[in-house]
Amino acid sequence: MASYYGAFFMNEILTKQLILKPLQRDDDENLFALHSDEQVMKYIRKPDSDIFQTKKRIKEVMQYSFENPDLGLWCAFLKESKEFVGWGVLVHIEHKQTNPVEVGFRLHQKFWKKGFGFEIGSALINHAKDLGQKTIVGITREDNIGSQKTLEKCGLQYIEDRIYYEQQVKYYEIKL
Repeated sequence: MASYYGAFFMNEILTKQLILKPLQRDDDENLFALHSDEQVMKYIRKPDSDIFQTKKRIKEVMQYSFENPDLGLWCAFLKESKEFVGWGVLVHIEHKQTNPVEVGFRLHQKFWKKGFGFEIGSALINHAKDLGQKTIVGITREDNIGSQKTLEKCGLQYIEDRIYYEQQVKYYEIKL
């Protein structure tokens, strides 16, 4: 099923256990619950302190998706229960079109170490390949070992340390 964003469609992506649905404005409560969790946000930024911060970020990501068809954020839900697991992204790093497209994922704690990051990452890498992307990258902070292992399991290889989002990160990539 496709979601309409004014001028383009982003498709749902099905995996073994998940439904990845394009971000919608009414996903704000799910994203706020995720983005306000200090442990989830430990390696990323300060947690959102109110839902208005989350709504602002949703608006920014939806605008990015409008300007970059087929890229953006997909909310991940369990197929069986429809429970919100987290999300995955395919976006230009720092939302700058001169930067490479990165795959990323963020999960509620209760879904950590259960293979969902790999499932989301793999599905989005396959989607990127279908879109004709030649290379996908992933970045993590040096101390985020769990995400580094997930990127590697998805087939990305560590290349070097770089600076993105005003911090040093581990830079991974995969040629498609």
